[in-house]
Amino acid sequence: MALMKRCCFCWSLRGGSYLSAIHVIINYIIGFALIAWQLAAMNAHIVVNGWYEQPTLIKIFFILFILRLFFYLFVIFSSFLLIYAVYNYQASRFLPWIISVLISFLYDVPVMALFWGLLWPDMGVYFNIETIWLIFSVVMYALFTLLTVYALACVYTYYRKIKYYA
Repeated sequence: MALMKRCCFCWSLRGGSYLSAIHVIINYIIGFALIAWQLAAMNAHIVVNGWYEQPTLIKIFFILFILRLFFYLFVIFSSFLLIYAVYNYQASRFLPWIISVLISFLYDVPVMALFWGLLWPDMGVYFNIETIWLIFSVVMYALFTLLTVYALACVYTYYRKIKYYA
C-alpha cells in the first residue's frame, strides 16, 4: 500500500522525488547560512549580554550548532546522491537520504526548541534586529520542516515503489 500516488499534487512520484531532493538542497543551504548567522548572533549576544559567565551552556550550544552544520552538509551530499539514484532507479541509494533527513529532523527539532526557549526570554520585550531575525528563523524553520517532512513521505513512497513493485 503506497503512502501517496502523486507528489506535490501534480508530479509523479519520480518527479516529486527530484523536486524533493532539490528542495532539500536549497532548504539545507539556507539552513546552513542561518545556522552560521545564529552562531554569529550567539557570539554577539554572549559578548553584549554577559553570557560568558555560563561557559558550559555556551560550549554545548556551539557544539550542537557545529554538529548541525555537519548534518546539513551530509544531507546536501545525500540529496545529490538521491538525484543520481532516482535517475538510475537504484533503491539502495535512497537510504542515505531518507536516513540523513530523518536524523537531521529528529536532531534539529529539540535543539532548536532548546535554543529558542533559552534565548527568547533573554531577548527582552524590545523589538530590535535580533528579535526580528529570531522570529524570522522560527517561522522559516517551521515552514521548511513541514515541507521536508512532506518530501520525506514522497521519497519514501517512491523508494517503496521501486524496491517492492519494480
